Amino acid sequence: MRVTLPTDEARARCAIERAFAIAAARPRITRMYIFHWRAFASSRFDAGLVRPDGSDRPFLQTLCTGSG
Repeated sequence: MRVTLPTDEARARCAIERAFAIAAARPRITRMYIFHWRAFASSRFDAGLVRPDGSDRPFLQTLCTGSG
Protein backbone atom coordinates (compact mmCIF):
# COMPACT_ATOMS: atom_id res chain seq x y z
CA MET A 1 0.00 0.00 0.00
CA ARG A 2 1.41 3.39 -0.99
CA VAL A 3 1.20 6.14 1.65
CA THR A 4 1.13 9.56 0.03
CA LEU A 5 0.40 11.60 3.14
CA PRO A 6 1.58 9.96 6.38
CA THR A 7 -0.20 10.42 9.69
CA ASP A 8 0.72 13.72 11.31
CA GLU A 9 -1.21 14.57 14.48
CA ALA A 10 0.15 18.14 14.57
CA ARG A 11 -1.14 18.77 11.04
CA ALA A 12 -4.49 17.24 11.98
CA ARG A 13 -4.80 19.55 14.99
CA CYS A 14 -4.09 22.57 12.77
CA ALA A 15 -6.81 21.38 10.38
CA ILE A 16 -9.39 21.14 13.19
CA GLU A 17 -8.38 24.58 14.49
CA ARG A 18 -8.62 26.01 10.95
CA ALA A 19 -12.11 24.53 10.54
CA PHE A 20 -13.25 26.27 13.74
CA ALA A 21 -11.69 29.56 12.58
CA ILE A 22 -13.46 29.35 9.23
CA ALA A 23 -16.78 28.58 10.92
CA ALA A 24 -16.33 31.47 13.37
CA ALA A 25 -15.63 33.89 10.53
CA ARG A 26 -18.72 32.90 8.53
CA PRO A 27 -22.05 33.49 10.26
CA ARG A 28 -23.86 31.24 7.79
CA ILE A 29 -21.98 28.22 9.15
CA THR A 30 -24.02 27.09 12.12
CA ARG A 31 -22.66 23.57 12.68
CA MET A 32 -19.77 21.29 11.83
CA TYR A 33 -19.69 17.52 11.63
CA ILE A 34 -16.74 15.33 12.55
CA PHE A 35 -17.21 11.84 11.16
CA HIS A 36 -14.12 9.87 12.15
CA TRP A 37 -13.92 9.38 15.91
CA ARG A 38 -11.70 6.32 15.73
CA ALA A 39 -9.96 4.46 12.96
CA PHE A 40 -9.09 0.80 13.17
CA ALA A 41 -5.46 -0.29 12.93
CA SER A 42 -6.25 -1.86 9.57
CA SER A 43 -7.96 1.26 8.14
CA ARG A 44 -6.41 2.74 5.01
CA PHE A 45 -7.71 6.18 5.96
CA ASP A 46 -7.24 7.44 9.50
CA ALA A 47 -8.65 10.84 10.40
CA GLY A 48 -9.78 9.70 13.80
CA LEU A 49 -9.93 11.91 16.86
CA VAL A 50 -9.02 8.84 18.90
CA ARG A 51 -6.11 6.54 18.05
CA PRO A 52 -6.84 2.94 17.08
CA ASP A 53 -5.74 1.88 20.59
CA GLY A 54 -8.42 4.15 22.13
CA SER A 55 -6.11 6.87 23.47
CA ASP A 56 -6.93 10.52 22.80
CA ARG A 57 -5.13 12.37 20.05
CA PRO A 58 -3.96 15.92 20.87
CA PHE A 59 -6.66 17.60 18.78
CA LEU A 60 -9.53 15.90 20.61
CA GLN A 61 -9.27 18.64 23.25
CA THR A 62 -9.64 21.27 20.51
CA LEU A 63 -12.89 19.66 19.44
CA CYS A 64 -14.16 19.38 23.03
CA THR A 65 -13.54 23.06 23.76
CA GLY A 66 -14.83 24.20 20.36
CA SER A 67 -11.96 26.60 19.85
CA GLY A 68 -8.69 26.82 18.06
